[in-house]
Amino acid sequence: MPAALEGRNRNGSLFKTVDINSVCLHPTCVHEGKTRPQWRNGSPVIQHHPTSCVPLASAVLSSMDLNVDPCDNFYDFACGQFIKKTTIPDEKSSVNRFTLISDELQMQLRQIVDEPVKDDDLQPFRLAKDLFRSCINKSRIEERGLGPFRELLKELGGWPVLEGDAWKEADFTWLNAVYKFRKAGYSVDYFMDFSLDQGQLGLSREFLIKGLSEKHTKAYHQYQIDISLPSEMRRNISLLYNPTTVEGLQRDYPSIPWLEYINNILPKDIQVRNDELIIVAVPSYLRALEGILSNTPKRVLSNYAMTRVVLSSVSYLTEELRAKQLKYATALTGKTEREARWKECVDIVAGGVSLSVGSLYVRRYFHEEAKKSAMEMVQDIRNQFLDILKTIDWMDDETRMKGIDKAKSMSVHIAYPDELLDNSKLEKFYQHLEINPDLYLESILNLTKFGTSYSFGRLRQPVNKSEWITHGRPAVVNAYYSSIENSIQFPAGILQGHFFNSDRPRYMNYGAIGFVIGHEITHGFDDQGRQFDKNGNLVDWWQAVTMKKYLAKTRCVIEQYGNYTDEHTGLKAYRAYLAWVDRNHVEQTLPGLDYTPRQMFWISAAQTWCSKYRAEAMHQRIITGVHSPGRFRVQGPCSNLEEFSKDFNCPRGSAMNPEKKCKVW
Repeated sequence: MPAALEGRNRNGSLFKTVDINSVCLHPTCVHEGKTRPQWRNGSPVIQHHPTSCVPLASAVLSSMDLNVDPCDNFYDFACGQFIKKTTIPDEKSSVNRFTLISDELQMQLRQIVDEPVKDDDLQPFRLAKDLFRSCINKSRIEERGLGPFRELLKELGGWPVLEGDAWKEADFTWLNAVYKFRKAGYSVDYFMDFSLDQGQLGLSREFLIKGLSEKHTKAYHQYQIDISLPSEMRRNISLLYNPTTVEGLQRDYPSIPWLEYINNILPKDIQVRNDELIIVAVPSYLRALEGILSNTPKRVLSNYAMTRVVLSSVSYLTEELRAKQLKYATALTGKTEREARWKECVDIVAGGVSLSVGSLYVRRYFHEEAKKSAMEMVQDIRNQFLDILKTIDWMDDETRMKGIDKAKSMSVHIAYPDELLDNSKLEKFYQHLEINPDLYLESILNLTKFGTSYSFGRLRQPVNKSEWITHGRPAVVNAYYSSIENSIQFPAGILQGHFFNSDRPRYMNYGAIGFVIGHEITHGFDDQGRQFDKNGNLVDWWQAVTMKKYLAKTRCVIEQYGNYTDEHTGLKAYRAYLAWVDRNHVEQTLPGLDYTPRQMFWISAAQTWCSKYRAEAMHQRIITGVHSPGRFRVQGPCSNLEEFSKDFNCPRGSAMNPEKKCKVW
């Protein structure tokens, strides 16, 4: 079909598609070597991939709603059937590409950790299997009951709710409670983060300010709202950087014995002095906290702290208590069932001993060729971002040069660090961790103590921004940008499924994982990332005139969405794909799908965000989520890019080709 009619027939109706079967005829659907493109009348002729691509084509088509005009609503066009056909399981609040691949990942991890312990297993691998056994053994958990946990509560100072008048107020101080939590393996952050940030309230500030009449907030006190910094203000990192010393803390907040407090939480072999540098994230919180700790009855403080202890323990106790926890989760997310026990246990193990599980995962499942291919994509997309930085008209030359330097300096972590396959390094890291397959709660508490001691043990050690332990969690379906490292990370877990496959057309990969790569790179220059320089230092390197123009650009996006979004990253991935084509060849299309490679890029990108939410989960995401729901992550970028409108021949003024467009990068 001539390029001028891409996306529509001559009469303006949508393409007709043919039925295709889903029989896999061959494991790969890409051609080896370079293909010489065929041209007719100045346009590339659409060439179809062989029948080995039928399963891929079928998967793409199964999510699409061909009754929707792509120029009217591209999200519904690309994801309409996904939304109609997807049923959200009772144990989930939403279903999307990330959760679907996470389900596949869970199956893979189960096969690893559910294997019997072997005599020749490395200690780190034995830990993973023992932790899974302790979690999956429900009969042992029920047999032990709540007796051991009640004894633990008494050791922590007792819970007034349970003990009533027998609770001894004179024996309680909130400081001693925190010290006991640390020794037992519970969090020390119930009143404040040990980094001297405000402690987590248990629910977001947005839910708490709705008041006690809301079903989400019945268990929380209203006073917690007023002393916490709103999340949008916390995105301004400079507001959170307030350096002082322990001596300065004691002067400014005298009711708390800071030297004693800090040294009781740190490992015994690491202690601080009065001249130690301390960063106070939210001074107003500490000022208010002093008053609360001094004026609030001890019974209230104890009930609050012990409630947090109990809530953090419920998942590891009896089914009777877990059922009560589910009621709260239902009100918050709409989930009416817990996920299968084995899935929960896999997640616990993957999060608790992530280096062990990650090492086992990449040894068994990861394909090494994906590393090279993914790195090539990152370099392509970074190069396109560099070209954009060189040409955008709202950035002054000084800021532009620093931005280019930052983009070039951005380090990349793909799949997993090589050290993860070094048995001696794994054994050294886990040498002090103990897991008992018969004692689930105690094993979880040991994990917390182990992790806390490791984190605090890094005090005064040289900063190593490429440390393998930091990037050693490959069994994760996600991607990250680190401001303090100026690095992007794409774990092995996301380099599969819809996001990436070496054995398929590159337009599918550049559209899917390419969008994610562009998104993470842009995080280095968004309202948070731009506050850090190329070395991860908190430095304001933007000139005032550029900052003013940037805010004006983002205002357009805010007016479109009613919220911040940094999803206008597709252009980098799109241009990177075209650059790949220039170096290689024009790819063939998928059988049964009459769309050009460029159109397939956009379809692949859109299907990355196919999502279905419960009403409660959608409400929570809109109120507290960092990113927009999937629909807006498609509609926004595509409708603002001329390249999309051109590829689908969308009329000017149509929903996907509006007269007014927003463009930041």
